[in-house]
Amino acid sequence: MAAVVCAGSKRKAIQTKFPTVKGLKWTNGAIGNTMYTGVLMRHVLLNVMGLKEEDIKGKDLQLIGIAYDADFQGKNYEVSIPIDIALDPANEVMIAYEMNGEPIPAVHGYPVRMVSPGYIGVRSPKWLHKLVISTDMADSTP
Repeated sequence: MAAVVCAGSKRKAIQTKFPTVKGLKWTNGAIGNTMYTGVLMRHVLLNVMGLKEEDIKGKDLQLIGIAYDADFQGKNYEVSIPIDIALDPANEVMIAYEMNGEPIPAVHGYPVRMVSPGYIGVRSPKWLHKLVISTDMADSTP
């Protein structure tokens, strides 16, 4: 089970005190508890992609979505997590294809989304399209 929490939860209350805070005026409830089923990112990186742990340690894993998650300028959504987090099997970072025992609904990222437990929701992008291993964080990583 993973809880995905939006960092914008209760942003509306914050914006009343600090009007320069940007983002949608979320109130309560930008959180969900879900049972995800998927493939551990560690398995994808080492066994499917054939990468060697010693070659990628210390780098960033950029997660890039597709056009469904593009910004107003048409740039696909992208964010990073440290690859060491994704390699640690205890973290259960995964590419998920099921949500509560059924295929992930389109609104939640069908056909696959990233699930990065322990991070705010922005680090669990929907509609995952591409993985990039880099010495740099993704350009749009908040």
